[in-house]
Parts: sequence; structure tokens; C-alpha cells
Amino acid sequence: MTQFWGVDADPTAQGRIKGARPVAVLDIGSNSVRLVVYERHARSLTPLYNEKSACALGRGIAKTGKLSAASMAQAIDAIKRFALVARMMRVGKVYLLATSAVREATNRDAFVADVEKVMETPVRVLSGEEEAHFAALGVVAGIPGFAGIVGDLGGGSLEFSAIIDGHDTSNESFELGVIRLQDDSDGSPQKAAEIVRKQLQKSILANSQPGMQFAAIGGTWRSLAKLHQVQTDYPLHMVQDYVVPARDMIAFCQEIVSQDLLKSYPGSNLVSSSRRELVPFGAAVLAEVLKTGKFASVVFSALGVREGYLFGMLDDRERSIDPLIQGAEELSVLRSRSPAHANDLIDFTSQY
Repeated sequence: MTQFWGVDADPTAQGRIKGARPVAVLDIGSNSVRLVVYERHARSLTPLYNEKSACALGRGIAKTGKLSAASMAQAIDAIKRFALVARMMRVGKVYLLATSAVREATNRDAFVADVEKVMETPVRVLSGEEEAHFAALGVVAGIPGFAGIVGDLGGGSLEFSAIIDGHDTSNESFELGVIRLQDDSDGSPQKAAEIVRKQLQKSILANSQPGMQFAAIGGTWRSLAKLHQVQTDYPLHMVQDYVVPARDMIAFCQEIVSQDLLKSYPGSNLVSSSRRELVPFGAAVLAEVLKTGKFASVVFSALGVREGYLFGMLDDRERSIDPLIQGAEELSVLRSRSPAHANDLIDFTSQY
């Protein structure tokens, strides 16, 4: 039987990029453990697989200082499955990143050893400053030309970075994650807002120039963006680069905080059940951040630490590539019947 096309027969229009192997990042966070597998390590990252398991590793750390046995067991079970997924997808390299919950836990060494045994790869436990740095790089990768302050809200911590001319400065971290705040405030978003307000007076926001733009990263803030899109009948269902005037978002967040629960709120079905009870706390944080920094607007980023970590490994030449052009070229190779036709059209139309 004649083989018309295939990985070995024809490198174009085959469903994979010639010579490329998938790359993956396993993100061990305070709220969830997530595996994302990308088509290849490039300027424009194309996700092939994206799954999370809500393990709440950060729950109770403020009081006990330890990762709970139940959360660790749930996380390890998820990671075993993710290891199998990575093998089946023939991932070339998996990067393991752990953030707030793991770095703060006194019993982290045993947990990290278990993860490394399952994945057969070292775990990199990020410091708060490193987490802020890679979150900032995620925004630089996803929103070229962004200038302002980046905030990354997780389950256990909140990081800030200032971005000027594509480079981040003043990286800092606060124990103001949504799970941490829920525990510290005894489940009261209003009390959580007071805790945040006091802590932010020590942050770079307190002395930042008024009128800047704030870039919001994190699953809880993305959920807020989706809810805002429903409320305003926004025509696109895409969070990346979604911009809202700060005064409008502050009013929206304050409304969410006053509701406490989202069960009957329009669009609440778009928020995962594991994150739904955390959204009011995320709203409390965002409102206080926007007020303290006197921002003009907030832009939401779907790219964060994972993408920033991979972006940071690229050389200057690769970083300078236009991600939209590269993404379009790869999509042409992956899906079109004649990948070269796009360039033919460019040559033809440029004559007129």
C-alpha cells in the first residue's frame, strides 16, 4: 500500500513540526497541580494538553506550617497520571516547578523527593522573587510591549513585578494568596480585604506612578475576567489581553465581595467548582491592588509562570521573533493542505 504522507515520508502538513518534540511544565501550586504540554519549545507556545488537579496543598499551612497528608497524597496521585501522560505523548523534556505552598512547608523535602521519584526529574522550588520574575516574563511573552506592574495571584502568595522596556524590576512576594486569605480571614472576603489593604502599603504599589496599567495573572483572576465578560456581554470568550478600566473593575470586584458566594451570580457556571468559593477573595485582592496602585486599567494575561519560565530559556534572537507570525506559520504546517501556499500568496500580493 502506497504511503502518501506521514512523519517519515513528508515533513509538511503532517500534524507535527519537523524535528520538534513536545515540552511540558508541571506546575505544583498552592491550589492545584497542573500539567501543560506544548507542541515544542518555541517563541509561540502551542498547548497540546492542559489539565489540573485541585489538591489545595496550601490549605492550613498558615497554621500548621506543613503540607497535609491528604493533600500530598492527592497531589502524588495526580502527578503519577501526569507522568504517564508525558510518556505517552513522548515529551522530550518536563520542567517541574513548585511555588508558595511547597517553599513554605517544613515537610517539603519528603514531598519533593516523592515527586522526583515519580517524574524522574528534579523539582525546582521557586523563591517568591523567582516566581514574580517568571510571571513577569509570561506577560512579556504574551503581551509584547507591555509596560506597568504585573501581579500573579496564587493560592498561597501574591507576587508583583514592574516591567520597563521588556525587563522586570522590583520583584516581591506577599503571603496574600486566596487560600491563605480564606484561612486567615476565617472565611470573610471583607476581612480579607482589610488584611490585603494593610500589606499592600509595604509593596511597590504604594509608591508607583498613578495611571499605569496592571497585568493580572492567575486562575482566580481569570475567573473574575470571565464573569465580567458575561456581565458586560463582551462578544469574545477569550481572557488573554482583556482590558477593563480600573474604576469599572473595582466596582465589579466590590460587588462580588459583597455577594460572598457565586452560586446565583451570572456566569458562575463558567467558574470551576474548586475555584468558586475562592473568587470573592480574589476579587477582594484585585480591588485593593487597583486602588492602592491608582491604576488606569487592568489587563488579564492567560500566560504566567509556566510560559515565562520557558520564555526565559530562549536566546535573544528567539525572543525577538513575532509570536503571531510564528504561530500562524506553525498552524499552516500543522493543518493546511499546502503550507507553502501562504508564502506564495505573500509574494503574489506584495506585487500590487
